[in-house]
Amino acid sequence: MKSLSQWKVQALSILAVFLCLTKTAQCAAEQTPGEEAVDLPLPVDRVQVKEGAESVATFSGKEFALGAATGEPALPTYCLKVLLPPNADLKSIRVTIVCSGFEDIPGQLDMLPMPAAMSRGKAIQPAGLVLVNGRSAVAYARDAFRPESPLGLVLPGQMREWRFVEVEVHPYQYNPVSKSLRKLASGSLHVGFRRTAEGRSVRSRSQEMALLCESRIRQSVVNFSAFSSEYKSIQAEKR
Repeated sequence: MKSLSQWKVQALSILAVFLCLTKTAQCAAEQTPGEEAVDLPLPVDRVQVKEGAESVATFSGKEFALGAATGEPALPTYCLKVLLPPNADLKSIRVTIVCSGFEDIPGQLDMLPMPAAMSRGKAIQPAGLVLVNGRSAVAYARDAFRPESPLGLVLPGQMREWRFVEVEVHPYQYNPVSKSLRKLASGSLHVGFRRTAEGRSVRSRSQEMALLCESRIRQSVVNFSAFSSEYKSIQAEKR
């Protein structure tokens, strides 16, 4: 006969397995019939943070920019360009970030506000916006982590026959009241799409233009090898 402690151990083991399976299910992106997908790990270490003078957070890394509305905490953002097949329906694109997890940055950090946009040497301040020392009175009084989602803008695009989608990622969230900063520590980018039965997209008219477009796409997308062979087939048919 099992003792009470043995029953507790078994129950905890079953609970752990259940929680693990539940988390796995939550991490699986929904995919509808007829939809294909590209899944890519997020480069969570692309942007680093450290405490600067007067406890102001300073960011470093490559290929990122500080972005926010005027007066709101200026947090880093970066863009991932994902290659799609030549017959991808750009209207069907559905992007999600799955298995995302955040880790807290130790200490209390101040975050500088996003300056106003400039036009002809003059700052453009949105109507009705109240700024105190350049900070939005509303944004800095909000006791919540922002932005709410690590997923930002999703912009489908096309360069001749090459089809892609640009995805904006917010790798940090900030609570201005508690001065707490947290970092996206894990996650995958899920890009769902459907193929279209319509005619092939516009092809480059000259070999020089074709090579130029291919070079630009190769340098800018994060998954060139995924569908490059399909574009090679189009180029071969043209010849």
